[in-house]
Amino acid sequence: MKSKSLKVLKAGSLAKMETTKANLLAPKDPGAVSAPVIKPPDSVRTAVWFSQVLRQRLADYLHRLRQCRKKLLAKPVHNLRVATRRLVSPISLLDPIYPGCKTREAIWRLKKQFRSLGDLRDANILCTTIAQQRETFPALKVLLKQLRRRENRLIKTAARKIERCQKHNVARAVDRLIAELKKTSGDSRRQKKLNSIALRCAREAFAETQRRRRLIDYSDLATIHHTRIAFKKFRYLMESLPPEMTGLGKREFRDLNRYQGKMGDIQDLVVIQTCLQDFLKHKEGSAAKLHSFSLHLRRRRELALRRFREWANPPFQFRPPACEASATTK
Repeated sequence: MKSKSLKVLKAGSLAKMETTKANLLAPKDPGAVSAPVIKPPDSVRTAVWFSQVLRQRLADYLHRLRQCRKKLLAKPVHNLRVATRRLVSPISLLDPIYPGCKTREAIWRLKKQFRSLGDLRDANILCTTIAQQRETFPALKVLLKQLRRRENRLIKTAARKIERCQKHNVARAVDRLIAELKKTSGDSRRQKKLNSIALRCAREAFAETQRRRRLIDYSDLATIHHTRIAFKKFRYLMESLPPEMTGLGKREFRDLNRYQGKMGDIQDLVVIQTCLQDFLKHKEGSAAKLHSFSLHLRRRRELALRRFREWANPPFQFRPPACEASATTK
C-alpha cells in the first residue's frame, strides 16, 4: 500500500515537472500584459525608497542650480523650477513625520526661490512666443523690444538671488531626513506609520485634484489654472512614492504629464493675452496693427481649450490603485 502511494506521488511529481517545463518552453503571447501587482502598504519599504528619491532629487536640484548660475536661459530656469518642485514634494510629506530635522526652513527657501523665478519664466515664454510670430506679424517688433528689456531686468534680479541662495542649508536638511529614514527602515512600527501617512497624503492630494476639476468653469480660465496647480502637486507626490504602492508606471506618468501639459498650454496663452492687453492700454495706437495677432491668439486659445475638454470630459482616469484600496478599507 505504501509502495503504491509512493508510486502515485512520484508519478504526480513527474507530471507536474513536465507541465511546468512545457509552460516554460511554450511561446508566450506577445499581446498578453500582466496586471500590476499592488503590494500591501505594510510590505513596502518606503523609508529606503524615500532615501533614494531625496538623494536623486537633491543632486538634480543642485545640478540645475549650477546651470542657472552659469547662464539664466529659458530652459535652465524651467528645469530649476521643476527640480525645485520635485524636491519640495517629498520633503513636505516627511516634514510632519520628522519635525526634529528642521526642514521647514528648507521648504521655505525652496518655495521662495521657486516664486522668485516665476516672473522670469513668464517673460521667457512671452519673448520666445513673440519672437516666433514676429515674421508673420511685423507689428510685434515694438512689443518684443519692450519684453526683452523687461526680461533682462528680471535676469539680473534673479541672478543675484540665485547667487545668494544658501543651498547648503537645503542639503543639510535633506541629509538629516535621510539619516532619520535609515533608522525608520529597521523599525517596523515606524515604517508602518510612514506608509500609512504616505498613502493618506496621496488620497488627500487626489481628492483635492478631483475637487478642483469639478469646479472648472470654461468661461473662467483661472479655474483651469487652479486645477493645474493641484494636479502638479498630486503628480509630483505620486512620483515620490514607490511604484509598488501606487501601481503607476512610465506609461501612466506620461499620460499625467500630457494632461498637465494641456492645461499649461492654456495658461501660457492666457499670460500672452494678458501681456498684450496691458501693452495696448499704454499703446492704443498699436491696437489696429495688432488686431490680427489678437485674433490669432484667440483662435489658439480656443483650440487649446477644445483639446483639453476632449480629455477632461471622460471620467478622471488617474486614480492610483493603492489609494482606491485604502479608501475602501478605511
